[in-house]
Amino acid sequence: MANRIKEKYLARKKYFDYPMLFLVIFLILFGMVMIFSTSSYKSTITYGNPYHWLIRQAAAVVIGAVFMIAFSTGLRRFGGIAADFFCYLGKNTFLILITHYNI
Repeated sequence: MANRIKEKYLARKKYFDYPMLFLVIFLILFGMVMIFSTSSYKSTITYGNPYHWLIRQAAAVVIGAVFMIAFSTGLRRFGGIAADFFCYLGKNTFLILITHYNI
């Protein structure tokens, strides 16, 4: 009996938490709407573009999503050299963004 139950639950190796995914997407979109609604007037006056802070936040979301997906799939799958290269590239991209664009 216990073996059947164990086999039933272990047979599903890949489980994806869709409610958590939709919750995270909703919170990201809600945060972006809040950023736009609170900063559009100030950024229009300061930068001449009401979407200035929204674009910066969207860029941060995209960069974060890329790194999240890359690290959640596991870098071991790509091999040692590819994982090292990806970490090196990610570190340098992060440093360039911080030093050049003041993010």
